[in-house]
Amino acid sequence: MASLIYDIFFYNLGSANVNWTSGGDTYKVALVSSSYVSIANKKHKYWSASDTVSSPFNFEVTGTAYVTGGQIMTSMADSMGRSNGDTIILDSADVTWSSSTVTAAGAVIYDARLANKSLVAFFDFSGNQSSTGGDFTLQWSPTGIFNFYQG
Repeated sequence: MASLIYDIFFYNLGSANVNWTSGGDTYKVALVSSSYVSIANKKHKYWSASDTVSSPFNFEVTGTAYVTGGQIMTSMADSMGRSNGDTIILDSADVTWSSSTVTAAGAVIYDARLANKSLVAFFDFSGNQSSTGGDFTLQWSPTGIFNFYQG
């Protein structure tokens, strides 16, 4: 589950400016360093160097087989959950950087379709995670990346 969901994502949901499904918006996930973990804030808005000096963009990691800007998320899906449909589930395929050498302390999802690249969510790995010439995989929860429950 997300460590935090950025306020701008909820604004975009309310403004009908989110198309999570495949063929909709282009969402990317990028890896960030431990320096961002300590300053992550739900008020951050954009994946952009010009947003603020504390934008996650400024803390993106580098490494072998890691492409700047992160990786496009695939197999995007939304669904209604539970028997009475009171849960909205957003999910995608797991993301892998193959044959990579990289160290990251977190990941950020953002909407790359929008001109300002609005932030969606931040995931804290609770410490650095690394790969050395192997796969670095973000494995989402079997119950989805997001579960919005209205009870």
